Amino acid sequence: MIIWVRNFVLIFAILSVVYLILSAHYARKQRRKLKDQHKTIKQDQPEDEFIAHGMIKYRRSLKPKLIFCVYLVPFVLMAILIYLAAYA
Repeated sequence: MIIWVRNFVLIFAILSVVYLILSAHYARKQRRKLKDQHKTIKQDQPEDEFIAHGMIKYRRSLKPKLIFCVYLVPFVLMAILIYLAAYA
């Protein structure tokens, strides 16, 4: 039993690193996209304000929520495999 707990903690730590890397990558990618968009549109709004508003919209969008599936999918698959191994 203690081996399972150790494995879950290790897997959770690895998935946390993957989640942080993916979140940082996509946030940086969105920020770069907003900078390019601001340059092409030539708005009266300052660039920092435009980017801040765009990042707020990004955080409320579906993509950051889908990145959270990095945690859900492996643990759901493990739960299904454990259930099938125990009751099959």
